[in-house]
Amino acid sequence: MRSPSELTGAFRAGGLKVTRQRQLLLGLLYGNDEHPTAETLHASASASASASARMPGLPLRTVYQTLTDLASMGELRQLSFGTGPTRFDPNVHGQPPINQTREYPCQSSTAPRPTRT
Repeated sequence: MRSPSELTGAFRAGGLKVTRQRQLLLGLLYGNDEHPTAETLHASASASASASARMPGLPLRTVYQTLTDLASMGELRQLSFGTGPTRFDPNVHGQPPINQTREYPCQSSTAPRPTRT
């Protein structure tokens, strides 16, 4: 994910608003390697000392909208495993896609297979 200042420019270039709330979320995501959910990111933003002083009521909807906008810009990846909440990966540059499979050559072995008893 690009830096918060670079993303601020990208948001503006795309005609999207850059609010203090979004700037806070960009800062929390930048360098984050924990694959947060929207809810954990919301809790972190709400608990932030700077956030509580400036933004006492950060709506969860704002968190989801910011994450959706970043995903559509290719700045983060949505990780959905079928159960549980969707997680967001801000470390998309230089990593292979999660669903990419790799093939490794299978080398046959002449060793006997173990028998089950």
